[in-house]
Amino acid sequence: MASLVTDVLLANTDLLEKEDLGTRIGKLSTHIDEIKGEIYHAVHEKYANYRPTRDSTQELHNKVQTLSTEMQTLSNKIKGDISSQLNSSTSDLHDLTRQLEKTNAIIDVLQSLCKVNDLLTDFQSFVQNGEFLQAANAVNELKSDLDVLIEDGYCELKIVKALRSELRVNQETLLHHLGEAWSAMTVWTIPRAKEPVTLTNVSQVQLKVVNIENAAVTVNAMKQVGILKSKMQVFGKKLMEYILKPVVTLSNVAPSINAAKKSQSTTVGFKVLPKSSEEPSDPVAVYKSTLAILKALSGPLLSLKTEGKNGDENTTLMAMLGEHVWPELSKCIITHCLVHSIPTSSSKLNEYKAVITATEGFEASLRKTGFIAETASPLLTYARDVNVHFANKKCQELIVEARKLMKRELHNTKRVGTMKVDNKDVKDQKQDTKDKCHVSEGIFALPECAVSDSIECLVNLAYQTLQEAASNTPQCAIQLFYTVRNMFEIFCDVVPTYHRDSLQKLPQVCALHHNNCMYIAHHLLTLGHQYRQSLPPPLCDGTSTFVNLIPVFRKLASECFLAQMVVHQLGHLQRVWTDILPSNIYTKAMSTLINTVLMHILEKVSSFEDISADDAQQLHSLLSGLQDRIPHLIKPGEVEEPVLVQSTVDQWTSFSELLFMLDASMQDIVDRWAEGKGPLAMVFSASDVKSLIRAIFQNTDRRATALAKIR
Repeated sequence: MASLVTDVLLANTDLLEKEDLGTRIGKLSTHIDEIKGEIYHAVHEKYANYRPTRDSTQELHNKVQTLSTEMQTLSNKIKGDISSQLNSSTSDLHDLTRQLEKTNAIIDVLQSLCKVNDLLTDFQSFVQNGEFLQAANAVNELKSDLDVLIEDGYCELKIVKALRSELRVNQETLLHHLGEAWSAMTVWTIPRAKEPVTLTNVSQVQLKVVNIENAAVTVNAMKQVGILKSKMQVFGKKLMEYILKPVVTLSNVAPSINAAKKSQSTTVGFKVLPKSSEEPSDPVAVYKSTLAILKALSGPLLSLKTEGKNGDENTTLMAMLGEHVWPELSKCIITHCLVHSIPTSSSKLNEYKAVITATEGFEASLRKTGFIAETASPLLTYARDVNVHFANKKCQELIVEARKLMKRELHNTKRVGTMKVDNKDVKDQKQDTKDKCHVSEGIFALPECAVSDSIECLVNLAYQTLQEAASNTPQCAIQLFYTVRNMFEIFCDVVPTYHRDSLQKLPQVCALHHNNCMYIAHHLLTLGHQYRQSLPPPLCDGTSTFVNLIPVFRKLASECFLAQMVVHQLGHLQRVWTDILPSNIYTKAMSTLINTVLMHILEKVSSFEDISADDAQQLHSLLSGLQDRIPHLIKPGEVEEPVLVQSTVDQWTSFSELLFMLDASMQDIVDRWAEGKGPLAMVFSASDVKSLIRAIFQNTDRRATALAKIR
């Protein structure tokens, strides 16, 4: 025990003397043993011999007390000295630990700087020897080590700043060498900048791919530094614009591929074929040329693989190229090739199976080379939906053809109809009252009349379309049927608008327009019924009808014809009266007639409960023509000064406001009413304006708001 305490004291302090403490502790131990013996002897005498021991016991007690006090004093001295010395030793230990950590950190920094120096030295050697992959790895490792130093707070050190600058220089150096290597691998010869490839300059386009030494190493180095993707994007864009797109869009060019074994290069160019450039490209030929180009580029370039760090990112340049090029290439093939290959006749649909088969083989070859993934392709999806595209293309061509027919001149006529109307038969019908259920033999026959030959062609086109729909697929048949309906609906908008001037000024053209509309309405009576049994559901269930269009055509015919009759009659009176009546009498008489006509028009239009947008437009067109002619009808022939229509025709202002409402928006009408103070309120009552708003506009919250403002 004494030796242990002595060792502790010697290890932690110089203030205690080893011999003094050892002697005192030894004496205490000896004294303790003596007292123990005396206590044992006393107890033995007391309990074993029963001798009186009070005096000796008191003496022993005093000895023990003295010994205890001495031991406590010694213990306190030892504890105090050792504790203070231990605290001092712990503080020194912490200081030494911090100093050790600082030293280790300095050693780590120095080791990192040594490593960075080695990497810089190795980088220069790698670049000079063309070992770009090792150089890329060295740059990445160098960047990682510098990032660690910066994260540890050494970014302000001059040497770290210098190394960062050196890193940027090395990165740019590596990028420059990799760019030169890529340019040596892919050599382009293209027309002047921003000049599109056409038939005149396509022969100037050339791509030369050289199989340089260590091409795979160069490609992987480009991936390591993160520029391979951008390089492939630029390469794919050029390849699409100057190589692949001309193959698709120019039907009279073919790729010219030359592989030179000596120089280990492949050159892709074009040769012009003796063929009309206006013909669309054949899909099979486009597929063949595209595969030939990709196969030629696959050997020296596109077959190269890139390796990931963990082996899970391995891919080929062909796959990367397809990722960038395929969406645009497939869209280009569809737009410039497959769209034009869709047949325009149902009899040629079976021939299109060859295109579908070729498309399937084309995509299978692309998947085999890795150009596209194993997913659904828009190219094959489009080719397989040939029935839908055939119907869309056919319908579009029908609408275009119908519009061309509608825009032809109306005065080229043809006689149609088989029944001649006999006035005697009309009189006999009035006298025949015996059999009221008797139906005339020619009730559904068309009276003989003159119609425009373009309208006869339009009706024949409708019959041909329905005949083709009857022998086609259900989906296509439905589209063709509704295309015929669209043709007749377009007629109601195109003809009155396109031939507006002729219909307003030439009575003959107006009469032909009347016959044309009646001719179409006559065929619409039975057009749907004739093909009802041949059309698929739901058309064969009763929806294949055109009878709802008959009132529209009859109204279109009568409105224009009646308006022309009024204008023609007034014009005839003008020619008769202008040289006979005095100018003032002529003006009054003509103004009275015109006023009567306008009153009749206002009454009829105001009585309509529902006026569709097309009807409102048609009414506005017809009445605008009348509005333009009236000032010339009122003016006498020899009078040079214009006549104020407002002062001679009472209903002129009302007629003008009616024309405004037929062509105005709901808000414009409300603004013109102006809370009962506007021009509209001067000629129409609130109830008349509300009635016209209800007839022209649909029942909406906006209409309710507008009606509330008319009071």
